[in-house]
Amino acid sequence: MKKALSLLISFLFVLLLSAQENTESKSSSITKYASVSGEMNFSGARIISESGDEGGNIMRFAPWFNLQMLNNWDGKNHGFFAGFNIRNIGFIYEKVNEQNVTEKWKVRTYNVGIPVGLKWGDMNGTFLYLGYEFEMPINYKEKHFTGETKDRKFNVWFSDRVNTFTHAGYVGFNFKNGFNVKVKYYFTEFFNTNFNRETVRNEVKDIRHPDREDLTVNVFYFALTWNMFRKPVYYYDYNRTEKSDQMY
Repeated sequence: MKKALSLLISFLFVLLLSAQENTESKSSSITKYASVSGEMNFSGARIISESGDEGGNIMRFAPWFNLQMLNNWDGKNHGFFAGFNIRNIGFIYEKVNEQNVTEKWKVRTYNVGIPVGLKWGDMNGTFLYLGYEFEMPINYKEKHFTGETKDRKFNVWFSDRVNTFTHAGYVGFNFKNGFNVKVKYYFTEFFNTNFNRETVRNEVKDIRHPDREDLTVNVFYFALTWNMFRKPVYYYDYNRTEKSDQMY
């Protein structure tokens, strides 16, 4: 995984240098603007127990609260973006216990992140983009269910249950009408492997209880967004030179 991350960062760096060279030669054609949007994500996770068993993941839908604020620099066929995000990230884990009763945990963090990425294609229509995001979890929340009954819930600010920082890679498509799809994978494990699990021994329903197998979790998600890279109104309404069919 570290090798894959290194290759991704190296690839982005090379492409960024190439984009900067093109920008310097065509600086007058670069459009600079800010964009703001929400995001609805459908997340899952690769979950592996200490015994090596994999599974127990259930798809999680998180439409709230996901806010993306991006600064964009667009040429005609390429672009660069960077910004600040707040994102709801998590997974659902289900297993049948020794009493043959189904237990389920819903776990999430709110992360603040700094994304960077590059775009290729028609900057006023359909284009491909990919990037990297550095994030910091600021709030951890966990719910426990026995069958269909929720019997435990808590949240903690800046918890040491999860890693202080995390990073991810993503790839997506933006379509002409502003509709956007994205796939994102977190290279960093969700849980902090140095967390002292003995501190929750009295919390038998805790997902990290010491008598329960520890889990290795890597979250991924598929996201739907509208107007993630939408140019502001003034770009369309004032002093424009673009043809109407070049704008979404």
